[in-house]
Amino acid sequence: ALFFLVLGLFVSFSYVNYESKPLLSADNKCLCDSVQDPHTNPLMYNYGKFKGQCVNSCTRRSSYLIEDKTFNQQITVANLLHENEFWTATIPLDAIEKTQVVFENFTSKLNHVSIKFVFKKKIRIQSQDLNKTIRSKFLKENSLVFSPEGAPPENESYSLFDGFMGRYGILFRGYSSEFYKLMTSNLKHETRIKTLKLDTDEAQRLFLLSFMKFYETPIPNYQLLFNNCATLSVDLILDSKNLLRSKGWDIWDVLDPLRGLPSSSPIGTIRSLYWWKLVEQEFTSQDDLRS
Repeated sequence: ALFFLVLGLFVSFSYVNYESKPLLSADNKCLCDSVQDPHTNPLMYNYGKFKGQCVNSCTRRSSYLIEDKTFNQQITVANLLHENEFWTATIPLDAIEKTQVVFENFTSKLNHVSIKFVFKKKIRIQSQDLNKTIRSKFLKENSLVFSPEGAPPENESYSLFDGFMGRYGILFRGYSSEFYKLMTSNLKHETRIKTLKLDTDEAQRLFLLSFMKFYETPIPNYQLLFNNCATLSVDLILDSKNLLRSKGWDIWDVLDPLRGLPSSSPIGTIRSLYWWKLVEQEFTSQDDLRS
């Protein structure tokens, strides 16, 4: 009885904390001064432990859809991180070859969970910093990673405790796959992938849903157990197949604890995706991002 009482109190606290006013909001005091970039997206913490502190918009930003030409089957996305700079990319939706879920071990038991899009064609990116000569280039790898992340304030590292207490807002970050691999390699994080069972229309829908998350208001609050990288990624994948019961933090996050447990172990997120018949359950030697 005591266990259920404690769990109920914690769930109630988490729900109230998540549903309260947003932690993050736009504030030009947090503009990145080192670049002239129309997509900087400056954000400040409104209250809580980090009240008045900025998210470093020079290094951390949400990626988002800035131009929609779906009638021509292509879209333009801003704030893709590559070589420590932000770029835009115009991407043909019919070029999506496959979609994957990425598990990055930041501890021996816990993963960061994100979504990878692999394309049939080369992706051209263009620099966003107007202080520099406009540059464009093709990515070496035909793929991008979409990564929902808790956003620590400037000069702070991610803390599991602060994440558990719901003290972060969320950013929806986009990376070139080659830069994402470089980051995980430098951190010595093992990374594994599973290919999703999505058809062409579902893959395109997943891409659009992912890069439109930025426009949801208010910016959602991050919570390590109930509204995290795993729950957000799983929700997007389910939504792409019209299987999502409800968006955001709610009772389903409590009734389906595996969905919220960011792990590639048999009892974590991978089990939830397998239950929905979205991936094969067993990992193989091919399930490595660096392969």
